[in-house]
Amino acid sequence: MEDSDQPAPQVDDDRFRRLIDVGSNLLSELDLEAVLQSVVEAARELTGARYAALGVLDRERRELERFINVGIDEETRRQIGNLPRGRGILGELIREPVPLRLRDINEHPHAYGYPPGHPPMHSFLGVPIAVRGEIYGNLYMTEKQGADEFDEPDEEAALTLATWAGIAIENARLYTSLSEREAQVEKAKPLRKKVASTALRAVPTSRVAVPVETRTGDTLAARADDLSTAGGPPRDRIRP
Repeated sequence: MEDSDQPAPQVDDDRFRRLIDVGSNLLSELDLEAVLQSVVEAARELTGARYAALGVLDRERRELERFINVGIDEETRRQIGNLPRGRGILGELIREPVPLRLRDINEHPHAYGYPPGHPPMHSFLGVPIAVRGEIYGNLYMTEKQGADEFDEPDEEAALTLATWAGIAIENARLYTSLSEREAQVEKAKPLRKKVASTALRAVPTSRVAVPVETRTGDTLAARADDLSTAGGPPRDRIRP
């Protein structure tokens, strides 16, 4: 049987249900940092990786500006030092944002090596995360537990998670943007009140408009008083 006749590998039922749970939880989370951390932890769990990381691209999409990882303890992190910027295999997904699965990362021609203190790694799986059609970053998983390499169901699970992640990241960014705008509006309210109050105090009282009805009434009353004092209008102007 040719490869094209073989059914595509399917994510097993337990993992599929777990993917649904993860997606639901991600979409209900509106804090971006919490979303990113949850995605990394889910990637490690769903693919059976010992280590997992999420690299966030910079504005130019040339290198990583953030690198969130799980599976490495704090002491090892201190020994490693600076976090990766996207060289070697990590850079492959930056240059070509498509899924990448390797049995041994060290055999790849673009393998960059490891800094002192870095744990050994062999099997590798990487998938891009897109937000509104633009690459936001990449998911990296290494050291498949219980097997020599990651398989196609692992890749399918990682791709599904990346889709959930893209939606959740966009939701969290929109929520953050709206919250910041609301905070700015609330912050500006006292200033607006102060400006309005100052403007009112600066208007001279002599220039405050008097209603037409009031001015007309006052004029008629004054003329009536004048007529009363003078003994009324001249008789030659009174017609029978």
